Amino acid sequence: MIQTRQDFLLLTRALYHSIEKNWEELGRKYGITPAQQHILFIVETIGDPMTVSQISEIGCWHVSSTSRILRQLEKSKLIEVTYDRTKSKNKYVRLTLTGKKVLSSLVRYVNENEDFPLDISKIDSEELAIFLKVSFQLLKQNEKEQVVNWIHSAKVTGGQYD
Repeated sequence: MIQTRQDFLLLTRALYHSIEKNWEELGRKYGITPAQQHILFIVETIGDPMTVSQISEIGCWHVSSTSRILRQLEKSKLIEVTYDRTKSKNKYVRLTLTGKKVLSSLVRYVNENEDFPLDISKIDSEELAIFLKVSFQLLKQNEKEQVVNWIHSAKVTGGQYD
């Protein structure tokens, strides 16, 4: 059992590293970090406006980390942040037209590059289905239900889902 846990730990870390490296390469093309890409995707798929807390929960970040990433996106004019006058703590985030264009470019890139974020061409559909089933079981045990539900339902307008 110790060897299995060790293999799981090392495999998970190596997969994460490979995926993150590919997201960083994509980000360099568009001047946007993987975390910033993720926030644009979250806001687009859930629908704006969203609160910082909602983005934090779905993105699996601490609120302070989310706020830092949002400041960078706002500075780049990819999002706009507004405040609820009745609830001074609530900030609402929505994509700007520029943010929507950047996200559209990212989605187009992903649609055109089947090996992004990892090359899965040598894995048959049955193996991939098993991997996804086990991954969702792990996620359900370790994350909030809202995150799992979002992953199941996330769709970007104009994305190809076949």
